[in-house]
Amino acid sequence: MIIYLSGPISNNPGFVRDFQAAERKMQIAGYVVINPADLRHVLPLQAMSYEQIMDFDFALVRSSDAICMLSGWEHSNGCNRELGYAQALGKQVIYLEEV
Repeated sequence: MIIYLSGPISNNPGFVRDFQAAERKMQIAGYVVINPADLRHVLPLQAMSYEQIMDFDFALVRSSDAICMLSGWEHSNGCNRELGYAQALGKQVIYLEEV
């Protein structure tokens, strides 16, 4: 099963560490993980608008079977948008702290 990680990135200086830890935990649980924090290696994020980045995130959500919500997602507009989009598509929702 392919799972997309959704967690706060903006205003979160530790986001890389948070996403890497979540990726490891979900891999151990048997998931194939899409980690959007890795986009920083392949996209010119500094030159992209917030909405352009969200478009990539939505494409990744569409490509997944489920979405995994990381700690703090409730306070992130982007995470709330990803969650709503995933739910509209009928994706399974998993909360990292419950894994």
